[in-house]
Amino acid sequence: MTELRVRKPDGWTTVSFPDAVATISVVGGKVDGQLCLTLTGEREGGPRIVETGILDLGP
Repeated sequence: MTELRVRKPDGWTTVSFPDAVATISVVGGKVDGQLCLTLTGEREGGPRIVETGILDLGP
């Protein structure tokens, strides 16, 4: 399990990706004039895992 500390509009939280995820990609775009990130977990033979509305990533 890969866990990342992220800040969403309602505060800091942890998002998790299962071990089956081979790659985690980060893409950005503007939502309501603010930069937001989307994390996408790619896994072989299964649907992508998508976490949206991320404002910041923790260390």
